[in-house]
Amino acid sequence: MTTLWILKLHLFISFALTGVIWFIQIVHYPSFHYIEKTNFKEFEQAHIYRTSILLGPLMTLEFVTGAFLLAISFYLPGHILWINFIFIVLIWSITWFWSIPLHKKMNRGKDRDLINNLILSNWPRAILWTGKSCLLLIYFPN
Repeated sequence: MTTLWILKLHLFISFALTGVIWFIQIVHYPSFHYIEKTNFKEFEQAHIYRTSILLGPLMTLEFVTGAFLLAISFYLPGHILWINFIFIVLIWSITWFWSIPLHKKMNRGKDRDLINNLILSNWPRAILWTGKSCLLLIYFPN
């Protein structure tokens, strides 16, 4: 029973993060181009703070529940849970090694190329979250 509850929680978190990342990709990051240079540094700092409050706990919980499901995967189709966890690791890697460094550079001020690179860096995360959510839903529809 606990495993099913954790699986459902993990699926819910995956879809929540998928929704958030698509909103960021399609609406939020492109809007960075319309922020005035004079306000950009403050905007970027507020973005980092507020986004971290939302995404930090959700991504951490997704990682923990994904690791738990992988650890007990002998009860479930294990290959799906391995793929799921690999996707999580890839998302975290892209976040830590590509997106966060871009945000740190953007903290210095508005730069059109950095904004475009940030939008580009987010595509793999949007695709990976969408893929892992759909994969989980296909294999665990209930």
